[in-house]
Amino acid sequence: MATKTAISQPERWYQTKNLVPLAVCVAYLGVHYVPDFNAYDAMGPQWLYILLVDFVVTIYILSARQQYEQALAILAKNVFSRLYFCFFLLAGISI
Repeated sequence: MATKTAISQPERWYQTKNLVPLAVCVAYLGVHYVPDFNAYDAMGPQWLYILLVDFVVTIYILSARQQYEQALAILAKNVFSRLYFCFFLLAGISI
């Protein structure tokens, strides 16, 4: 007597949980395609684009804190991460 086996759905080439990190990577790589908009400094619009992407990514990480809690705890313990955070704060204050 033959047993019935359940036919499973074929796996997708992507997983839904990986779409946000993929979109973030594509957004960061897309900085090279930002036009200069006839700006005095050709890299000005690229800086603005990176600023906006960084802002959106920071908001996403803070809103999904439970998913990234372990990774953030490991980063907080690292000396170089703390030094970079201090440099980031100093740069923010100096503006």
